[in-house]
Amino acid sequence: MDPVPPPHRTEKDPEMVDLLGKFLPCQMGDDRSAVLLSMPGTEDRYVPVFSALDDLVAIMERLGFGGGEYDAVTVTDGRELLASIPLATPEGARVHIIIDPHFLENGKVRFTQVFRGNECH
Repeated sequence: MDPVPPPHRTEKDPEMVDLLGKFLPCQMGDDRSAVLLSMPGTEDRYVPVFSALDDLVAIMERLGFGGGEYDAVTVTDGRELLASIPLATPEGARVHIIIDPHFLENGKVRFTQVFRGNECH
């Protein structure tokens, strides 16, 4: 079986995005940190942000998260959100913010990635 390739940039041109009013899944309890997702083919981690609450719930269910395992928080300040999410995990994995991840019929995942400062490569 061929290894799954890591996520890669499509030919779509960069565009401005607004995070205000989007929904962020966060850990339950005292930590309240953003949920980090992994994808095949890379050690990187991904913080998903959703335009619609129904889409957040559908993806989290598909990924095996039960309703009691996360809380959906509305983004009230996009800059604050960007500043609050580290560029890397303590283990050294890069952390990316992605908007509206969704599965295609072939099982691939599509999303819009938010580039922050030194992430532009």
